[in-house]
Amino acid sequence: MFQKVHVPILGLIQNMSLYTCPHCGDASHVFGSTDAVRRLCADYNANFLGDIPLDSKISEAADSGKPTVAVEPSSERSAVFMDVAQKIANRIGLTSSP
Repeated sequence: MFQKVHVPILGLIQNMSLYTCPHCGDASHVFGSTDAVRRLCADYNANFLGDIPLDSKISEAADSGKPTVAVEPSSERSAVFMDVAQKIANRIGLTSSP
């Protein structure tokens, strides 16, 4: 659809892709690996921007009106969002201030 209307694709993000058990720490790709998304990226010459984990704390923060990066800025979840944001910033030509 985006190609037909000439909208450039910055990249793809796999949402709710990885669940880490809070008890044992094992991580599982609940809905399958990132292979399908990475194939789509290759097919459409788009970047793979990241995996957003399946984590109830993300929705809890959102429900309270606060992004997870504001609620727990040093969490692994926040690091994932910041990494995706940095990749997008790089793609659109934004640079970080020194």
